[in-house]
Amino acid sequence: MVQSILVTGANKGLGFEAVRLLSAAFPRATIFLGTRSIANGEKALAKLRAESLGRHVQVLEIDVADVNSIKHASEEIRATTQSLDVLINNAAILLPTANPEDIKAVLDVNLFGLKNVIDAFLLLMPSAATIINVYSEIGAGVHYRLPQDLQQVLENINTLSWTQIEALANDYQSTQPQYAWHSNGTVHSYGASKVLMNAFSRLLANDQPDLRVFAVCPGYCDTDMNGHAGFRSPVAGAFSIVWPLLNIGLSSGLFYRDGQPLPFSSVKMAETEGGNTPDPNDEYWY
Repeated sequence: MVQSILVTGANKGLGFEAVRLLSAAFPRATIFLGTRSIANGEKALAKLRAESLGRHVQVLEIDVADVNSIKHASEEIRATTQSLDVLINNAAILLPTANPEDIKAVLDVNLFGLKNVIDAFLLLMPSAATIINVYSEIGAGVHYRLPQDLQQVLENINTLSWTQIEALANDYQSTQPQYAWHSNGTVHSYGASKVLMNAFSRLLANDQPDLRVFAVCPGYCDTDMNGHAGFRSPVAGAFSIVWPLLNIGLSSGLFYRDGQPLPFSSVKMAETEGGNTPDPNDEYWY
């Protein structure tokens, strides 16, 4: 039985819609609405209450780029519910520039922040708990365009380690990288962060077989992150995110959208990454 859920980055957009869906699906569960700003979180909670939802939703201050904030959030959940049944890692940022400061900021949130959140909350998670990492088919397109030697490192789950993933993140930021990240087109920081995040998600599923670990794609949704250019509603995207909680038949360690398994490496998304506009009728959205 699901009794406690944390959604990071939940004061707006996909995270907020996920909390709304979960508060309806699990009305007795304590749901922590993770947000960097308590004020923004309280505004989001007021919206839920206005819809007669969110009775057991609590605002939780958590900045996934700040290890002290993560530590305080985990202590608050321990004091409130003693354990955590579901962790949804939704918080992410996209910065369009390629300057070193922005690249580091994206990796600090989308990769290292996610890792630090999982490390902190694993201590509170029972066997058969669920971790949902919000991925993107952008990552699948980027993965397809990476040089073969780098793809092989990322795909060999038997030799992959967090130390390797961390080294690859540093290599991506290096002025003299070991791997030719951009040999088949520029790999922006968001795409690189998602490729490495997915590798960690698969590694986590392999190392923690008692947990249910999923990477999910919400689709190309109408959100602040893309300037509201997406053709899919945030509600539809949120359904994709929470799908593994509502359908127990999905296999841990895989990548899904709307409950359908997707490839970690996609030529279709590589073409989209190359500059083509996503088509809502295509098989793959990001």
